[in-house]
Amino acid sequence: MADLFNTSLLAHEEGDSELCKSIKTCIVDYLNAKYADATTSDLLDMASLVDLRFTDKYIQSEKINAMKNQAVLEAESLLADQRSCQPDPAVPTVPIPTDQEAVMPPTAKKKKKSLAIFFTKSTATTTFKLLSVS
Repeated sequence: MADLFNTSLLAHEEGDSELCKSIKTCIVDYLNAKYADATTSDLLDMASLVDLRFTDKYIQSEKINAMKNQAVLEAESLLADQRSCQPDPAVPTVPIPTDQEAVMPPTAKKKKKSLAIFFTKSTATTTFKLLSVS
């Protein structure tokens, strides 16, 4: 990603003033120093690789195959970890009821009240007889 800033976004252009060139140089130097660490660079490259908006557009061409291999290895590692954490299907996961549980009838569940009960009013309907004055 820093390569993109170095080569195109913050590259010096012909019409740039000295102030603009100085600002671009300072920004590029700061970004290069900030992301010079190999671990940080690899993390950013991996994030770019798995992000569908970027994929491998901004990764240096020498590192693309290594990053793809690393991504595959990490995915396989996650899959292996997931398989090792799943319970054995031969072992039943539903508890078998004991004799006491089989004899006892299930308890009656309470009827749930909704909030609508607070908004409904039990009002008696009244009918009005219209009187006509003649």
